[in-house]
Amino acid sequence: MFNKSIVFVIGAGASYEYGLPLGGTLKSEIAQKVRFRFEYGNRLVSGDHDLLNHIRRRVPDRERQNDYTRAANVLAAAIGTFISVDEALHYVGATPEAVEIGKMAIVGQILEAERNSDLAISRETGRLDVDHLDGRWLSELLSMALSGIQRSKLRTVFDRVTFINFNYDRCIEHYLYWALQERASATADEAKEIVQNLNMIRPYGSIGALSFNNSDQHSFGAASYFDPFTRIDAMRTYTEQRPLHDTDVLQAALVDARMIVFLGFGFHATNIDLLQTGSRKSGAAVLGTIKGIHRENHDVIRARIKTNLRLVGDTVSLLDMTASELLRELRQRILISVE
Repeated sequence: MFNKSIVFVIGAGASYEYGLPLGGTLKSEIAQKVRFRFEYGNRLVSGDHDLLNHIRRRVPDRERQNDYTRAANVLAAAIGTFISVDEALHYVGATPEAVEIGKMAIVGQILEAERNSDLAISRETGRLDVDHLDGRWLSELLSMALSGIQRSKLRTVFDRVTFINFNYDRCIEHYLYWALQERASATADEAKEIVQNLNMIRPYGSIGALSFNNSDQHSFGAASYFDPFTRIDAMRTYTEQRPLHDTDVLQAALVDARMIVFLGFGFHATNIDLLQTGSRKSGAAVLGTIKGIHRENHDVIRARIKTNLRLVGDTVSLLDMTASELLRELRQRILISVE
């Protein structure tokens, strides 16, 4: 049970545990989708047909269509140079067509990744098979949240939890909706209410609010038709001026937290710098997974976190673990810290 405030900062490595791609895979897939090549004037031989058709429906003028495909090829050429799609989108940011196409390609890739992930809905039952996901980080998190709570208080189970989610996917909401029903005897309406009331801060937005109707365009891994241009405003790259989150709410969550836990986070400087407490100090203890990050980077990452959060004391522990390993192995430390 989380009796005191706790913040979970979620990066791509957390979703990777469920079969979604890391940034390197995502950017190479997107580069292929937006690299448009034509033969004999109008015959597409490279690039994504669906993405091209969306452009043609949205922009009937042939010359404007060419503006989009030319901008897409500039983005495709740039992606390989940068560590993430977001950095590549920043590089081409003066060309709005390139940014729009990049975001649409992200929407398509994330939906496909959701569809093919271990969180996909069973075709046989129409439900998520929660049992085969035991031992992964979301099941560990739910187990901690439910520890010591009574069924009558279920609606309050995540009241003290804030997620700062840097991913575009909807894995957290999707898993918890089904797991609350299967593991906590929540009704579908109760599970929906709990998930919709999660303290979820998304610095970069998402591919769209999650629908719990498995067959509509906002469902997890939806394959139904929709216009991806309509999803663009729900997403941001890290350099766009208009944030999608309330900075004051984010800062307050970090200041109030007794513990801040980084799960699957890549610790890129631009992302760490979104986590600021302003002039206020945080008394939180900090835990974080740092799997796959060379140890020579650990000290500078730790120092950046301490500076940005204005931490009191030497309280940053970075561990060579996956998200599920950290929550399982450090369960007592986390729960005792927030009891």
